[in-house]
Amino acid sequence: MPPKPRLALLHYSAPPVTGGVESVLGEQAGRLAAAGYDVRMIAGRGDGELLPELDTAHPRVRRVFRELLAGRGSETEFRELSSTIAGRLQPLLADRDCVIVHNVLSMPFNLPFTAALLASRRRLVAWVHDVVIRDDDGSPVESVNYPFSLINQRQPGVSYVAISETRREDLRRLWREPEAEAEVVPNGIDSQRFAGLSRKLMGLLSPIPVDRAWPLILIPQRVTENKRIELALAAAAQLRQRLPGLTVLVTGPSDPHSHQGELLSQLLRRRQELGLNGTVHFFAEQAVTGRAHPINTDDIAMLYRLSDAVLLTGRAEGFGLPLLEAALARVPVVCAALPVFQEISGGDIYPFPVSGDPASIAEALLKALDTVVARSRRRVLQRYSWPVIMEQLEAVIAGAVAPRGVAAAP
Repeated sequence: MPPKPRLALLHYSAPPVTGGVESVLGEQAGRLAAAGYDVRMIAGRGDGELLPELDTAHPRVRRVFRELLAGRGSETEFRELSSTIAGRLQPLLADRDCVIVHNVLSMPFNLPFTAALLASRRRLVAWVHDVVIRDDDGSPVESVNYPFSLINQRQPGVSYVAISETRREDLRRLWREPEAEAEVVPNGIDSQRFAGLSRKLMGLLSPIPVDRAWPLILIPQRVTENKRIELALAAAAQLRQRLPGLTVLVTGPSDPHSHQGELLSQLLRRRQELGLNGTVHFFAEQAVTGRAHPINTDDIAMLYRLSDAVLLTGRAEGFGLPLLEAALARVPVVCAALPVFQEISGGDIYPFPVSGDPASIAEALLKALDTVVARSRRRVLQRYSWPVIMEQLEAVIAGAVAPRGVAAAP
C-alpha cells in the first residue's frame, strides 16, 4: 500500500483558540493523524507550527487590511508582507503533498497570506466555512481588482470544499459561475464527546461502532431472570434486518445469586445463535473477577444521553428508577405495561403486554423511534458523525493529490 499523503492544515489561528473554524481544524488534524497521515498544523496563533504573520491580529496584517478596505493600500507593503509569509511558509510546505487551507482563500482578513499560498505551487484545498459578503444586503462583494480577486474569483488548480450546499451556492454566486465545481463536506460532531462520555467509558465502548449506531437501545438493568433479557435478544433479532445499525447495550452485572454467572453464559450463547454478536453488548462481559463492575452510575447516566430508547423487559417491579432517569435524559422508554410503570410515568411510555412476546416489543420500539427527536439523531449520525465525515475528507485528499486529469480511486 502506498504511503498516505503528507498534509498541512492552515488557518489564521488554531486550537486552543476558541472558534468554530479552529474546532474543525483541530478535529481534522487529530483524526487524520490517528488515521496514519503525517499532519502539520500551521497557524498564526495557538498550537502547531506558528508563523505570527498568519494571525489576523498581527499589527502588520491589521494595518494592511484596514488600508485595503479604505482603498488606499500600499502595493509595496502588501508585497513585502506576502513575500515574508511566503518565505516562512516555504520550508514548512516543501515536503507536503496536500495543503488544506481553512477560510484563507475565501475571506479577506489576511490577503498577503492568501497571495503567498497561491504562489506556493502546492496542491491546495480551500476549505470554505465563510464567504465574504457585504454587510448591507448580503450580496457578494464585487471587486475584481487585485488582491480581492484572489478570493472573489475561483483560482485555477485549487480544489474547493464548502461546508454546506448553502455555502457552495454562495461561492458560485460570488464567482458568477452557477455550475462551478466544489465539493460539499459538512462539519462533523462527536456524539460520544457531546454526550459527555468519560475517557474510561469511551475505551469500554471502543469495540462498538457507537458513532454509527442507530438506534442505540439501552437496557440499564442487571442480568437476572426477572429482567427477561432473552426477550430483548429475540426482539433485536426481529428488528436487525429492518434496522441494520441497531445496537443494544446491557449495562448491569450478572446475577450475583446465579451460580458462576450461568444466566449470562446462556444469554451469550443465545446471542450467538441469533447472530447478534455485533448487535447486543453486555458490559458484564468486560467484568474482571474480584474487581468492581466496569461501569458505575455516572457512566450509565452518560449512556442515557447517548441512547435513542430505553428498553425494560422485566416481568415485575416495585418501582422503576430507570423511568425517572430516562425522563431527565429525554429518552423514550419501552417497557412492559406494569401498573407501577404507568404510575411513575404518568402513562408516557411505549408499553407492550406483560406477557412479553418479541413481536410486541419490536413494535413498541419502532413506535418509540418514530419521533422527531429520534429521526433527527438518525440524520445526524448518518450525515454528520465524524466517521462519515472522515470518509469524505479522505476522498477529497485523494482527489487533490491525484495526477491532474486522473480521477482518484474510489
